[in-house]
Amino acid sequence: MSSPDYKVNFGPHARTLLYEDSAETIIFTFDFSREDLKTLSLEGRIKRGVDPELQARRNIAFERTTQYLVSCGYTVEDCDSLNLPKIKKAVILAAGKGTRMGDLTASLPKPMVQVEGKPVLEHIVEGLRDEANILDFFIITGWCGDVIRDYFDDGSRWKVSISYGEQVVQDGTGKAPELAKDWVGRDAFLLTYGDILLRPPTDYKLLVESFYETGVIAVKDGEDLTKGGAVVLDQESFMIDLVEKGGSGQVPANAYYNAGIYILPSLIFRYTAKLKKSPRGEYEFTDALKALVKEGARLRGVTLQRAWADVRDPSVLAELNRRAS
Repeated sequence: MSSPDYKVNFGPHARTLLYEDSAETIIFTFDFSREDLKTLSLEGRIKRGVDPELQARRNIAFERTTQYLVSCGYTVEDCDSLNLPKIKKAVILAAGKGTRMGDLTASLPKPMVQVEGKPVLEHIVEGLRDEANILDFFIITGWCGDVIRDYFDDGSRWKVSISYGEQVVQDGTGKAPELAKDWVGRDAFLLTYGDILLRPPTDYKLLVESFYETGVIAVKDGEDLTKGGAVVLDQESFMIDLVEKGGSGQVPANAYYNAGIYILPSLIFRYTAKLKKSPRGEYEFTDALKALVKEGARLRGVTLQRAWADVRDPSVLAELNRRAS
C-alpha cells in the first residue's frame, strides 16, 4: 500500500491541528467541545502540486481537514471553529537605555526617542494595531520605565490594552520575554524590539499573514550582515541557523539580516528557561530561537518589503527625521 499524500494530526500546541502534505505544514486552531481530540489521527490521498498559490493551498488544506474531521464523527458545527491561527497579542522589548544614544537617553528609554514627532514605541503600537489588528500589548520596561508607563498608561487612548513587566536586571534580551509568559498563556504572539521601526508599517500585515506553521522570523535583504544577526535559511525559506554579527569571513551563504520581529508559539518559553549566559555575559534571545529550530520547529523567514530601521544611534535617528522633514 502506498503512503498517504497528506495527514492531519493533533498539533504540537494546545488546541491545534497539524495538516501536512508534500508542499508544506499548516497549523489550524480549533475550539471543539469534545475531549477525545488527542486521539485523532487522519490520513488521506490527494494529488500533489495541484495549486502553487499560497491562499489556494490554504483553502485546500482547510477543506480536506474539515472533510476528514466529519468522516471521523465530528460535526459541521465543530468544524466551523477550525481556522488559521490569529495573532492577537504582541510583546515589545523596551527595557534598554541605548548607550549609543548618549545624552538623548540620559532620562529616556531608547524606544521613546521621537521620529516624525512621536516616540518610536508609539509608531510600533499604532502600526501593529492598524495593519495587524493586534489590540493586546505587553511592554517590557527597564531603564526609565516610568516614562513609558506614564505616556501609554493602559493604552485606552490608542484604543488598545497595554500591560507591563519590568526587567530589573539588564542582562540581555533572552530572559526578558519571560515576564510576559503568564500573559501570553498558550497563544502564539508577535515579539518585537522596541527600537525597530517599519515605515510604512504595512509589513506587519505581511508577517501575521505568513504565520501558519511554527513561527515567523522577519528578515531584511541588502543589510550589512557584519553589523547584526545573520539568519540562515534553507531552500524553502525556513531558518536553519542564526549567526551573530562578526567579521565578513563569518557570514554564511543564503543569509539575511535579522530584522528583530518574530511570531512565535508559547513553546519558546521552554527554551528561554534553559538559557545560559553568552561569552559577553548576557542571556541571548537568539540562542532560544536556535534551540527551538534545532528541535524541529519551522520558523519561516519572511523578507520585509518596505523600509526598516534599527533606531540604534543618533545618526540613524537624525536620518529618519531628515527624511520626514
